Amino acid sequence: MPTRPIWLPPILDTSKHPTTIDFINYAYTIFENDFKNPNKPVIFQGKIVKYAQVFTYTKCEKLQQKGFQDCNNTEFNCKNCPYVDKEDIFNHITTRDFKKDSKNQIRTPGIFQKERAVRIHWIKHIIENYEQPEVLYYTQFDEAENALNHCFWLKQYNYFVVLREEKSGRIFLTSAYYLFNRKATSRIRLGYKEYLSSINTKKTPSIKV
Repeated sequence: MPTRPIWLPPILDTSKHPTTIDFINYAYTIFENDFKNPNKPVIFQGKIVKYAQVFTYTKCEKLQQKGFQDCNNTEFNCKNCPYVDKEDIFNHITTRDFKKDSKNQIRTPGIFQKERAVRIHWIKHIIENYEQPEVLYYTQFDEAENALNHCFWLKQYNYFVVLREEKSGRIFLTSAYYLFNRKATSRIRLGYKEYLSSINTKKTPSIKV
């Protein structure tokens, strides 16, 4: 493992919290401090990074109307769900999808994923330090959403962050996750290489992608 840059804090210690629910609630205080503090917003290229005002419970209600009852988390269930009153983007960056059936991927909430949650405080630091050499930054146009995705690949630490810039110019946090396998990493590597090619920029010799 490479030496951690001084601008990137260590991952969070879950052992300091007696239960997963306690840790999720603690992680949410970090999300609130980083993205909900109007006096100290996250700024990217001169613009405030926002998040969608959609709450997890609204999606759960829609699924329950279709007969969906539980998200299969082992640490909590619908009766004591720590995600109920929290924004769905927080759910997204601390959980993974699970399969309800062979055709659908469900995340309302998803399955709690420690590897994502212990790095939640990295998101702000990566965005604000995207010009540091450890962060491989690139953009991709999303035709389906008619928006520009700003991608931040912390390659040496297998972590990836995405901001979406709408046609109006507003920028939203849309995803952040830990890369477990080569398939996910290969997709990101391809996107980065295509970006370099599109701007006719040669790879820096010290960066191997």
